[in-house]
Amino acid sequence: MNVPADSIVRARAASARLRAAGWPARLELLRRLRLNMAADLDGLAGEIAAVTGKPRAEALMSEIYPCLEILRYYEREAEKILAPRRRPTPFFFTGSDSRIEYRPYGAVLVIGPYNFPFQLTFIPAVTALAAGNAAVIKPSELAPGAGSLLRRVFAAAGTDPDLAVVEEGGREKVSALIEQGPDKVFFTGGAPGGRAVMRLCAERTIPLCLELGGKSPMLVFDDADIERAAQGAAYGAFSNSGQVCVSAERVYVQRPVYGEFRAAFARAALAVKPGGPDGDYGPMISREKAEDVMAMAREAAEGGAELLTPLKYEDGVLHPIIVSDPPPSCRLMTAEIFGPAAAVIPFDEEEEGITLANSRHGGLAASVWTRDRRRAARTAAALETGSVSVNDIVRSVGSPYLPFGGHKSSGFGSYHGPEGLYEFSRPTAIMENFSGKPSEANWFPYGPDLYAAMRDPMRALFGPFSPAAWRRAAGAVKLIKDRRDRRISDDGK
Repeated sequence: MNVPADSIVRARAASARLRAAGWPARLELLRRLRLNMAADLDGLAGEIAAVTGKPRAEALMSEIYPCLEILRYYEREAEKILAPRRRPTPFFFTGSDSRIEYRPYGAVLVIGPYNFPFQLTFIPAVTALAAGNAAVIKPSELAPGAGSLLRRVFAAAGTDPDLAVVEEGGREKVSALIEQGPDKVFFTGGAPGGRAVMRLCAERTIPLCLELGGKSPMLVFDDADIERAAQGAAYGAFSNSGQVCVSAERVYVQRPVYGEFRAAFARAALAVKPGGPDGDYGPMISREKAEDVMAMAREAAEGGAELLTPLKYEDGVLHPIIVSDPPPSCRLMTAEIFGPAAAVIPFDEEEEGITLANSRHGGLAASVWTRDRRRAARTAAALETGSVSVNDIVRSVGSPYLPFGGHKSSGFGSYHGPEGLYEFSRPTAIMENFSGKPSEANWFPYGPDLYAAMRDPMRALFGPFSPAAWRRAAGAVKLIKDRRDRRISDDGK
């Protein structure tokens, strides 16, 4: 499918119109989107379920609810968050005032994933709109139907057609859109796709934000509520068929409670009911991917691991898989699984658990399970990750108030919270001088007096306190004032 040659150009013009209309127009758009979606929950949930195969409850909770929260949050807070901010002005810049303004980029290209094709595409798009940009949206080609749903939602709110443009297609569409030169690119997806987009953007010096996958660790200490931790692990590892970027794929358990946790986790996994409209999760993206996840589990078992649940794939749905003590070098431990499978590994001391949690190249999310608040804070501070949940899992991603983004190979940049609006804004420094003075102390000509006039105040300001230094600095103030008041004649004097 070809991309209209002026797709980005038209979006950039729409962004200029949105900015010119002022905050009331921007906030009214967010409000209309929220109200229309809230009035059509059944329709939206049904359509998302049809597109993805998710149970309707999952579609409602994981795809629609976070969107409504972010819309309401930005309605209430965006204008205040992006208001100009006064900044201090240096001592020698007397007469000037400083501030920072947050301005939209213009045309933002949003590239969405297949696992949450509505939420993970809609939220960056409306965040771009809240910051005053236009969004050119490229939904995942692996979620056919997501594009038409996004179009319908924006059109129902009366959105300017050039302000939220949906362009469907595969990799060739991404390349064609980036060739048009968007002002910013926001990509959510796997690491290989992220690297490919990054190369395209680097050739054109286009700023981008990458939200890539993780291989999230879960640390269960010996003082944790084991039953809660096991239930949390089941949700964290198996929700959305494990196709969650922050899915708990590595579960490290302190040795004194390792056996108890394994048993509780296995019970929780066997109680999960995958498949069907009222099930706990739906199918994976493809049979091939499901078979690859089972192959990972078999390879781990061949290397000495124990399977705590049977490998079961029926009616297009892969049942939960738990692998105990897998070899560290097996694919289950080194690759992102992105399926309903988790590895359980024992550790001894706190420091060892933290080292194991930090041992992989990704750093998107982690969870810590303990009743000890000090241990929780200490461990959270040591984990190399974009977010940490304590005695909870996955849900922090849905908070509109907290930034979401990765460290290391999990990407860079973040969205949600104030940070999301800043991600889609250019900070612009403004320094104004309405003093009416004809000159400034540091302007030409330097002359013989400038060095001493600047040196003595600098010593007083930045060196150790000295009354003598401050007296010399006070004497230099008149020289500085005289330099600002001077007028240069035609002969340069």
